[in-house]
Amino acid sequence: MLTQSDLSRAIILRYLLVLAVFGLTGIILFVIFFHTAFSNSLMTEREYHSKNLVTVATEVVDHLYQESIKTPSESKTHYQHQAIETLKSIAFEENGYYWISDKNGVMIMHPYTKDKVGEDLLNWQDKSGRYIFRDINDISKTGGGWLNYYWPKPNTDIPFEKISYVNQFKPWGWNIGTGIYLDDIKPEILRIVLQATGLITLFFFMFITALYFVANHLIKKLDNLAIKDDLTGLFSKRFLNEVAKIIELRAQRDFDRKLAVFFLDIDHFKHINDSFGHVQGDSVIKHVAHTISETCRQDALQIRYGGEEFLVIDFFSNENLVSLTAERIRKAIASLKHPFPDCPPITISIGVTLYKESETLKDTIQRADDMLYQAKENGRNCSIFEGIVVSNAEKN
Repeated sequence: MLTQSDLSRAIILRYLLVLAVFGLTGIILFVIFFHTAFSNSLMTEREYHSKNLVTVATEVVDHLYQESIKTPSESKTHYQHQAIETLKSIAFEENGYYWISDKNGVMIMHPYTKDKVGEDLLNWQDKSGRYIFRDINDISKTGGGWLNYYWPKPNTDIPFEKISYVNQFKPWGWNIGTGIYLDDIKPEILRIVLQATGLITLFFFMFITALYFVANHLIKKLDNLAIKDDLTGLFSKRFLNEVAKIIELRAQRDFDRKLAVFFLDIDHFKHINDSFGHVQGDSVIKHVAHTISETCRQDALQIRYGGEEFLVIDFFSNENLVSLTAERIRKAIASLKHPFPDCPPITISIGVTLYKESETLKDTIQRADDMLYQAKENGRNCSIFEGIVVSNAEKN
C-alpha cells in the first residue's frame, strides 16, 4: 500500500523523468547546433589561415621577383627555381603544403604529387568531374578565391575532399595555392563537440541528481510536518489514515497475534484549559504524550488523535498483555508529577478493543471510542477492555 510519501516521490520521479527527457532533447539539439556552428567557425578560421598563408607565399615570390629585376644578370628562371624550392620546402599543420600551376593549367610545383608536375592539367577532372585547373584560372583572374575539389593526401593515391585558396602572381603567370583537407578537421570538430557534450551532460545529470536529493529532503521534511504532531512528536491522525490499510493487512496475516487499539482521553482536560490557560494545557498534553511513549513498546503506533485524545495501536500474543498494557499506561500517567504549580491530578480514561477480521481499522477505533465513553461513564481514571472494567482508581 503506497503512502502519501511514496506517491509524492513517484510524482517527483515522473517530473524528473520528463525534465530529463526534455534536457536530453535539449542536449541533442545543442549538439546539432554546436556541431554546425563550430564546424562553420573552424572552417572559417582555417580558410582565413589558408588565405594568409597564400598571401605570405605570394609575398615571398614577389620578393624574389623584385630581386630578379634588381639583378638582371641572373636569369628569371633562377629566381623562379628559388621560389619553387622555397615554397616546396614549407610544410605546415597536418597535410599542409603549397602548390603552383600556371595560367595554361601546367603543374609547376607540387611537393607530393610529383608525377603531375610539368603536365598540362587543363582538361584533367577530379573524382567529382570538376575541371580543377580551368576553375583555378577563372578564380585567379578575379583576384583570388576559394575552390572545392578532390585531391590525394600526401603519400597516398586516395582523393579526399579539399578546399583551397588560390591567388595569382601576375608577373610570372603563376597560380599559388594551399588548402585544407576537410577530413583532417573532422576529428578536431568531433573531439571538441564530444568534450562540450560530455561536460553539459555531466552537469545536467549532476543537476538532476542534486534536484532529486533536494526534493527528497523536502519531501521528508514535509512528511514530518504532515505525519508528526508538532506539540507532542507523536504521529498524526493523517499518518494513521495513510497506514491503516497496511495495519489491517498485517492483522489479517498474523493469526498468532492480536491487534489491540487503545483510545485514551485526558480526564477533565477542559477544566485545566479553562482554569490555567492553553499554554498550561499544552504542557499537560506534552507530559501525557511523553509518558505514553515511555510506557509503550517502541514498535507500538502512538498517535495524537486530536486535542486531548490519543491512540495506541499494537500487536499482542494474548489478551492478558493487552489489559496489563492499558493499566500500565493509566497508572504511569496517574503518577505524573504536576507539570506546573497548582496543577490538578492528571488522569486518563482508556477504551480498549481488539481488531476483528470482518471490520476495518476505522471500525475498531470506533469501538474503542465506545469503550472510552463507558470508561468516562464509569467515573474516569479507568480502563475498559471490550466492555469489561480492567481496573479503576479505587483498586490502586
